[in-house]
Amino acid sequence: MLSKPNKSNGFTLIEIILALALATISMGILHSALSGAFASQLQMQKLVKPRLLANKILNQLESDFQGIPRPTGLFLGTFLGQERNSDAIDKSSEILSYYTTDFHTVARNKKAPIKFVRLSLEAIEGREGYRLMKTIDTDFMSATPDEKPRTKILGTDIHELSFTYYDGNDWLEQWDSAKHENTLPLAVKIKLTITLATSDEGNLGESRLFSASRIVSLPCSLNVAERKIGGLK
Repeated sequence: MLSKPNKSNGFTLIEIILALALATISMGILHSALSGAFASQLQMQKLVKPRLLANKILNQLESDFQGIPRPTGLFLGTFLGQERNSDAIDKSSEILSYYTTDFHTVARNKKAPIKFVRLSLEAIEGREGYRLMKTIDTDFMSATPDEKPRTKILGTDIHELSFTYYDGNDWLEQWDSAKHENTLPLAVKIKLTITLATSDEGNLGESRLFSASRIVSLPCSLNVAERKIGGLK
């Protein structure tokens, strides 16, 4: 009895071609899905980034403001907020200076160093917007300071940063504690605008703005009427 020849267990050419075609189609679908996901994630990061930066800056300023001491004695006339005109700025502009300490450390009945802070906006060469600079001096009481003031960047791509000061009746564009009987404003309103560049087709070169604001009360503030009633010097 003759035995039948064994059939090959391999794939035919048509089966291989069909398998490659299906793999190609699957890879195309997967690539399209992943590209859409990555594009959505990138767009989300662009939207979230300015919000995170604004929140970080506002938190730092709020912490500073809560630690500002009453402008008496050594700190007389040391809270100075200047009105800013963005059209008049070429390179840099100081907009606010004050003494402060760590409010949370003091609240725990612990000593915290006093530091003198100056906030300024510095133009970025070749780019739109400003850097927000914070200069900190912790050795200001020494006749021959050993430590130089240090400067750090709080944020870049700042389109606008403005402060208004509440005296109990009105919001003022500037505040000089020496001219307000050595008092602090009851509250400070911070308005921050950040430039968000876009690279979408049809919007090349354009930019969008993200704005955030916050009102911060000053724990050591005392308005003029209360100061006169209390007879504080």
